[in-house]
Amino acid sequence: MTNRTPTDVVLEVSNLSTSFELEESTINAVRDVSWSLRSGEIVGVVGESGSGKSVSMLSMLGLLPSPPAQISGGPVTFAGKDLLTLSDKELRNLRGDEITLIFQDPMTSFNPVRTIGDQISEVIRVHNRDKSAAEIRDRAIELLTLVGVPSPETRLRQYPHEYSGGMRQRAMIAMAIANEPKVIIADEPTTALDVTIQAQILELLEVVRRETGAAIVLITHDLGLIAEVADRVLVMYAGKVVESTDVQTLFSDPQHPYTLGLLASLPRIDMPNGELYSIPGQPPNPAALPSGCAFAERCELSRGRAECTDIQPPLDLVNDDHLVACHFSDEVDTLDSAAIALADPPTPVEDTPDRPRETLLEVKGLKVHFPVRSRIIRRVVGHIQAVDGVDLTVRTGETLGLVGESGSGKSTTGQAILRLIDPTAGSIEFEGTDLATVSQAKMRPYRRQMQIVFQDPYQSLNPGMTVREIVAEPLRVHREYTGAERNQRVDELLDLVGLGPEMARRFPHEFSGGQRQRIGIARALALDPKLLILDEPVSALDVSIQAQIVNLLERLQDELSLGYLFIAHDLSVVRHISDRVSVMYLGRIVETGTTDQVFKHAAHPYTQALLSAIPTPDPSVDATADRIVLEGEVPSPQSPPSGCRFRTRCWKAQDICATEDPTLIDHASNGHETACFFPELTE
Repeated sequence: MTNRTPTDVVLEVSNLSTSFELEESTINAVRDVSWSLRSGEIVGVVGESGSGKSVSMLSMLGLLPSPPAQISGGPVTFAGKDLLTLSDKELRNLRGDEITLIFQDPMTSFNPVRTIGDQISEVIRVHNRDKSAAEIRDRAIELLTLVGVPSPETRLRQYPHEYSGGMRQRAMIAMAIANEPKVIIADEPTTALDVTIQAQILELLEVVRRETGAAIVLITHDLGLIAEVADRVLVMYAGKVVESTDVQTLFSDPQHPYTLGLLASLPRIDMPNGELYSIPGQPPNPAALPSGCAFAERCELSRGRAECTDIQPPLDLVNDDHLVACHFSDEVDTLDSAAIALADPPTPVEDTPDRPRETLLEVKGLKVHFPVRSRIIRRVVGHIQAVDGVDLTVRTGETLGLVGESGSGKSTTGQAILRLIDPTAGSIEFEGTDLATVSQAKMRPYRRQMQIVFQDPYQSLNPGMTVREIVAEPLRVHREYTGAERNQRVDELLDLVGLGPEMARRFPHEFSGGQRQRIGIARALALDPKLLILDEPVSALDVSIQAQIVNLLERLQDELSLGYLFIAHDLSVVRHISDRVSVMYLGRIVETGTTDQVFKHAAHPYTQALLSAIPTPDPSVDATADRIVLEGEVPSPQSPPSGCRFRTRCWKAQDICATEDPTLIDHASNGHETACFFPELTE
């Protein structure tokens, strides 16, 4: 980390507060926040959803509607000016020129009816009126080249929907650096991206800092990402900064119980299986904050002490450049979470007793091809090979993790197993019955044995139904129980997932994301299924809530002997929860085996690339040294490459890879199968 002097400060925030004045309440979103940003520095801002990370950034740039937003405090000093006192015109001239933003979802950030080239050129033109059209176009091509977009001259003429997610984020970064800003604010820039594309974006951010000298504010919930790229870190909770220090100190000597809880909640690929630590409870309601420390009700240190419940702790200096807002920070090393977060190596956890392993689901040769039709006469001109010959086995009481990049066919596989999508070919044997041959009309008795938990707990629950109605719906559809018996069953299910029966009268909007996911799980369990398809069930949740749901799923599996097909792109979570893992690429399984076999002895180049791209939540480790950054994008499933589908991105590819299609082979006769002509066999 580079030593810097106070004169390097390019942005300084002092006592910033933001509230939203609503008819029924006042939401205190940001409370008395102060921090600074130095030239060429990356400052990471972390915290759970609702902690005020994004709102604080939008506040200082005048991007919140007023009313209802009310911004006070300050100054927010940039280039000798207080941003909070500038006019709308002055802020518009500043934004996109000297201070720029990279948003989380590039698809919604771009105008879908204008080309990428038009939108990048507009940013250049607005702040450079003297440039000609040719100069602006040349600059746009230069920017796309810098951020690694191939064939930039052609890509300029394409629309956002013609770019992949990773490519759109690259274009968004190109737009952000178009005018060589002094400050770039990146709001969750990699959250929606696969781990391989995330690795590319991390590398790109380093290039941007090196090439432009810009200072970067990185807002994220991913502590592994922070450990890799940040110089300093701000930890926010309930609208306040509760800890601030350099990245090495934060990970090696955290002083706030909340920071410790976040670190301890992280599933890691180097961590043995066992129950994850989870911060108890939920963040406080910002419309009814306690008079004392906002974290007190969830804190292991508080224990009802008057200092915590009655007095807000100030953000005080505990060491050089290490600020902490805690009355008892000198006691944090006594906490259980400290023992977990700072353990080296992680404390071993005894394996649970072997569960019954009868085959529950066996999928063979599953194919799902979607026809592509011409625009005029609607003739079939091709097929999208979403799933193309997949074999899977799930046993009773076992979790099979299914991983791969977006577009690999994971979710389509899960939906085909449930016959939500009809398969093109293959068999889906559930307890000996081939569901692929069963008509939709006769699927009902099988569907009660196979349920799904969706990714987004906000969209998967009907907002107009109470929790009791949502959980009881499967019972009503399948005519299970009546009257009081049905209500009793709902109460049992809510209790099973850690929600009290008293919550049954509420509506989904009255719950947090983690609680909504618990409701979705309760609904899935209503008919006593034997198999759950878990489609990215924790990717939309904060790390502390994610730990609660993972622990819940493991407990339910132990109690009910459920079989899980766990679909995810977060390999750390998959490593923690799975008994076996299958790796999917462009509609095919390329590697499968036990969790230890796949994670410790990955044989396929694609699996190796996925594992190497996982951010390591330890800034003392140079995770980039052996990182495999895949070049290019996943090919189109409408026209996959000949031979091995991974060969266009593989560093081991040879002539045979282009002409022959590798099959899954158990090279060591131990159940570890790999579809590669040149596997790295280390067992």
